[in-house]
Amino acid sequence: PEYRDNLHTVAHQFIPTLPLHIGIDFGLTPAAIFGQRSPLGQVRWLSELFATRLGAKNFAKEIKVHLADRYPGAILGSITGDPAGTAGAQTDEKTAFDMLASEGVMAKPAPTNNFEIRREAVATPMGLLIDGQPGLVLHPDMRMTRKGMAGGYHYKRIKVSDERYADKPEKNMFSHVCEGGQYHNLGLGIGKDVIKMPDIITKQRANRPQFANMDMT
Repeated sequence: PEYRDNLHTVAHQFIPTLPLHIGIDFGLTPAAIFGQRSPLGQVRWLSELFATRLGAKNFAKEIKVHLADRYPGAILGSITGDPAGTAGAQTDEKTAFDMLASEGVMAKPAPTNNFEIRREAVATPMGLLIDGQPGLVLHPDMRMTRKGMAGGYHYKRIKVSDERYADKPEKNMFSHVCEGGQYHNLGLGIGKDVIKMPDIITKQRANRPQFANMDMT
């Protein structure tokens, strides 16, 4: 509910002198968010990358192509992935992080996979005002992420007599890029304060339904 497309969408540009950070969500529908942080602390998501039925090794190749095309000569900062990627495959015990490293993408697992912390790592900067703009902004070309933030990424409604929602968001076509953004922000160190939040506050922020209602071209 913190997201407003007309407010949080800004056509900012890649700045070669600032580090480029990457957040990665694994699985057979992997996704990555590429972004930077301004000297004043504004988080700028620059681009998105997602695929269908693609393993970590091949997705690492896509990341390298994306970097070469969009960010030649970039100074790489944090590359942060879903901690679930530390689990080894049953066939050879290699992890998703091992697969990325084999292609030269040296990612590290996020410090936590707690959903409330991940969520607040995105929601908190959106509520800040930095030099007249929100503390987190998205490039207009990030259509999948924008639709996800506007409600495509939402809590699943539970079929009971009253209106209830699951504790975690529904896995769908929008969830991967949005969670890639969460890992991007965790890699920047955002979200640490949420660990100290009283349980009653985190519970109040949960179970809020959001539905996408956007028509972007």
